[in-house]
Amino acid sequence: MSSTGNHALIFGASGITGWAIVNAILEGYPSLDAFSKVTALVNRPLSKEVAQWPEDPRLQIISGIDLLKGTQEELDKVIKGKAPEVDTTTHVHFYSYQQDNDADRECRVNESMIERTVTTIERLAPKMSYVVLPSGSKIYGCHMLDKFPFADRLPLTEDLPPLPEPWINQLFYYNQIDCLKRMSKGKNWSWCEVRPDNIIGFVPNNNAYCLAQTLAIYLALYRYVEGEGAKCPFPGSEKSWKNIYNESPQDMVAHFSIYASLNPDKTVGAYIAEHRTQWDELEQKHSLKKGSVDSDITHPGFQYYIMTMFDFDRQMDVGASHRVGYTEEIGTKECWKIAFDRVRKARIIP
Repeated sequence: MSSTGNHALIFGASGITGWAIVNAILEGYPSLDAFSKVTALVNRPLSKEVAQWPEDPRLQIISGIDLLKGTQEELDKVIKGKAPEVDTTTHVHFYSYQQDNDADRECRVNESMIERTVTTIERLAPKMSYVVLPSGSKIYGCHMLDKFPFADRLPLTEDLPPLPEPWINQLFYYNQIDCLKRMSKGKNWSWCEVRPDNIIGFVPNNNAYCLAQTLAIYLALYRYVEGEGAKCPFPGSEKSWKNIYNESPQDMVAHFSIYASLNPDKTVGAYIAEHRTQWDELEQKHSLKKGSVDSDITHPGFQYYIMTMFDFDRQMDVGASHRVGYTEEIGTKECWKIAFDRVRKARIIP
């Protein structure tokens, strides 16, 4: 097998998309020789057994990387010490994120993380050619709920104007995008923003934003308690049952992120990977029958936000990804099956 010399460096590799990017490369996307090295960087410890990635000599897992700790020079030293081959890095996938309930602080922290990271890799890796940055549907204001500004401009497209004040200053995506625009000016590397909606997939460690894991546990527990064939209520609102939106298989988001990084002549901007789902396919998967919403009792958190409060149409146009040559399709049923199979393999559900 010939070697390209490409070295993918994935920050946030234990997250829903970071994990999928590592997995996709090791499984041979877009080809087995597309990358010679894969370095997965995480903050918390992550073993190969827990990660569930294929055995591959190209892979190095590095934990204990706190992108906000110490001075810039100290971060350089930590990454160089833990990843001695970082100098061969060609492609950076930045999927690290730190949540903060204070929007202003969240913006500052996440901008600082990507600025410090790119500064370090620029210094240590002269061959760095591309940076991939994720955003999401919040850039269209979907999280504004009843104040969603583009309800009359569906499907959502990349040429829509920025969010109005004060929302634009409370969303860290803009800080990170402006940071990469500023840092890449006049440099020999380029970047793009990948813009999926809710991502359906697997994470090796618990993740508050992993809807598939939550639903897998819910469905498995419901069948265990109520028995196979029991009437299973949809854990959301009637309006959210019917609204139109996109759901993004983690493999498609990963594949497009990799595709974008390997085709810099085509991919500079914001792009979307999507597929929507239907609840009855999940019920078929778990041998359950359709049911209505039987109770107004809700549970706080991300899942409640997605399944109940996001009860309006917010579909996104995927034409941009098609126009740059990425036309892969993963069916809704297959998307959820892959996610549930991975959750089961990790022994999160029986």
